[in-house]
Amino acid sequence: MSPLATLSPDTLREHVPLPDGVHAPAAARHAAESCLGRLSLRPERRDEALLIVSELVTNAVRHASGPRALVLTAWDSLLDIAVSDRSEVLPVPCAADRAGENGGFGLALVRSLGATLIAVPEPGGKTVHAVLSLTRPDAGGPNQ
Repeated sequence: MSPLATLSPDTLREHVPLPDGVHAPAAARHAAESCLGRLSLRPERRDEALLIVSELVTNAVRHASGPRALVLTAWDSLLDIAVSDRSEVLPVPCAADRAGENGGFGLALVRSLGATLIAVPEPGGKTVHAVLSLTRPDAGGPNQ
């Protein structure tokens, strides 16, 4: 894991290569906890960001093969949680009636937490971004 780099006074960036297999989500959560600990966040928002990290990395493990990376970038009041993998298949949210015991709720959950999902195709893979406001407009102030 690379050290957290300060890109500007208000920008933080963390790039984390992830192991293949079932250990990737835990490695991603651990790295994200370290990164998010450097930001002034309410515990609830930090927990929501960690849940998004878990969901995106778990999807990459379940639906793609090969190397994966997590990149966390915070600037102003936004956090970009980006997970790359080697599958060129873009994620498609499941309809509520198709989601079941084998999953299918992850992308809907990420959206319900207020994140904007963007899938960017790349040669030999893709990166899925979840852009999350670090403030909650309905919570009455910064860092909510």
